[in-house]
Amino acid sequence: MKRFLAVLLALAMVFALAACGAPNNNAAPNGGNNNNAAPEKESKYGGTFVAAVATSPGCLFYPYQYASVSTYVYPAVETLRLRNPQTGKYEPNLCESWETDLENHTLTMKIRKGVKFHDGSDLNAEVVKWNFEKIMEYGNGSVIQSPTNIEVLDEYTLKVTFPNFDLNQESFTYSVLIYSKKAFEEHGLDWCINNCVGTGPFVLKENVPDSHLLFERFDNYWKKDAEGNQLPYLDAYKIQVIPDASAQMTAFSNNEIHRFPCSDMQISESMYKLGYKNKAQIGEANSAIVYGVYVNNTKEGDPWSNPLVRQALLLHGIDWKAVAFVAGGNTAFEIMTPLIETGDGYDASLMDASKYDVAKAKEMLKEAGYENGFKTKILKLDYGTKAATEIQSQLKTNFNIDAEIVNLVNGDDRRFDGVNEGIYLNYGYTTADFARHLRNMFSPTGTYKNVHKYSDEYVTMLQQMKDAKTIEEKCDLIKKLSYKLMVEECLFRQMYAVPNNIFIQDYVHESGLERSVDGITPETTWLDAAYRK
Repeated sequence: MKRFLAVLLALAMVFALAACGAPNNNAAPNGGNNNNAAPEKESKYGGTFVAAVATSPGCLFYPYQYASVSTYVYPAVETLRLRNPQTGKYEPNLCESWETDLENHTLTMKIRKGVKFHDGSDLNAEVVKWNFEKIMEYGNGSVIQSPTNIEVLDEYTLKVTFPNFDLNQESFTYSVLIYSKKAFEEHGLDWCINNCVGTGPFVLKENVPDSHLLFERFDNYWKKDAEGNQLPYLDAYKIQVIPDASAQMTAFSNNEIHRFPCSDMQISESMYKLGYKNKAQIGEANSAIVYGVYVNNTKEGDPWSNPLVRQALLLHGIDWKAVAFVAGGNTAFEIMTPLIETGDGYDASLMDASKYDVAKAKEMLKEAGYENGFKTKILKLDYGTKAATEIQSQLKTNFNIDAEIVNLVNGDDRRFDGVNEGIYLNYGYTTADFARHLRNMFSPTGTYKNVHKYSDEYVTMLQQMKDAKTIEEKCDLIKKLSYKLMVEECLFRQMYAVPNNIFIQDYVHESGLERSVDGITPETTWLDAAYRK
């Protein structure tokens, strides 16, 4: 209550100051007269936006280490295409148009003319080709579907050939970030890991580890708004590192930050009590954090190599609702697949295959020869401690299974090398594109290739999905593959989901921050005049 009153008092003071006359932060960029500017009371220009993150980036150069890079560089570095969050359709960005040829496995892209990088170099087909080649050089070819040939047809036309091609293969173009070739050639890899030079609305000026990333307005940005005014509106964009969720809440309440995502249910409840609302847009790629479990079935003679054991325990032997409550709080809920309801191939009936039934699980274990239990491991990162402890307890109580909990760290080879028997806990986000997950993660060349032995039937269906000629055919195969992976072969399943809370100040507009990183639009973000600092 005291915090609530303090927040109200602070807001009252802010509005009182505004009423007395806020400073004029409505000038057009670059100063001087701006004939295109809207009337002063409607101007959107000026101010610094501040978003909070929990950790500093390990790398800012997507070709070298693509995981989580977008979280930190989106004000400065752009993608070839954008995905419309309402329709799920792809729209032009740095790539102005494209043409797919399923028969010849090619994607031909027209790169937008007249776009400059922050260092003054030109965006063209050769630069995009160089980005693709760097991604492959550093062993990340799967994120661009491992092309077999990249050909520059003319200054702004690029033709990419793939070993296989499916209806959604070109989806990578909305997530691959395009960097300056000139900056890399002048400064080298080590510099690029901690810096980024793109075509985006803001230029990276400071990267202070464990503190912040500060981006300043790029005056030569290529986009204008619907009225023809130069973008971006903001003077600066700051990503502030605040490791503790409670500290983020305090900073938000004091108007020191404008946005923070929160998966801590206690903090979220406190925010609700202070009168703030969750602004996460339902159905988007990060509207829920999903926690899953996958099994190493490659160890011959190990209990988990037997599909009957996997089905007994992962489908019937563990009370996932209890795991969800213990690990995720009272808003968490059991889930089987990360695919959102509007995604291609979503199948609501998948959950029917997973029913908590200890008696049934015991019968299946008896049939498999493990009625007296066995010894195994549960491998997890720090976030999985509560879930692992609850699973460990249930396995021991119900089936006399002794499960040793093994703590891992990010980058630990044991997560994917297939050396340790047992089950592994992981996490991610809900997705609208499970086909991409199946290709990049659950395939003989994917992330889990060393811990999973896939059946020939599953691999054949994967290929059929890649070769599908219609959306209907592709969706049908996604459903079959999901059932095969999660029920019949039972190698992976989501345990539970926690709705992602995203808190954004009411005076922040047109940011896209209610959505995933893919939907964020820093160029059109603007703040009410009273809050422009």
